[in-house]
Amino acid sequence: MRVVQSIAATGVPFGFLALLGAMGVAGMMVKNSIVLLEEVHHNLAHGKSPYDSLIDGAVSRMTPVLLAAGMTVVGVLPLLKDVFWVGLTATLMSGLAFGTIVTLVAVPVIYATLSKIKKLNQPDLHGTIDSGKDNA
Repeated sequence: MRVVQSIAATGVPFGFLALLGAMGVAGMMVKNSIVLLEEVHHNLAHGKSPYDSLIDGAVSRMTPVLLAAGMTVVGVLPLLKDVFWVGLTATLMSGLAFGTIVTLVAVPVIYATLSKIKKLNQPDLHGTIDSGKDNA
């Protein structure tokens, strides 16, 4: 979504290099999501509650994800001046900016929703307090 908007905003035609940039962004976001979820599963394997595993995993992976995306964006900034590389650069920069937010916010929320992870001592729909022992 953000890739198409960036190409439209820069006025660059969507060419082969922009397509390569979009594929690169997709690969980086999948890698970031897998690493984040691996951290959550590692925390679960070491005895943390599902809720704490998710929070700790997301927090511990935030800095590496932000640094990797930020350094990639800074690294391709000089390519904005070159007419040949502007499509790739615009695609990478906007895709990483949007994808990083999705990775850090939407992936943990979707994981928690699909895994039915609730905060400890949170009342369920029937008003009973959950002890958190059946969240595994």
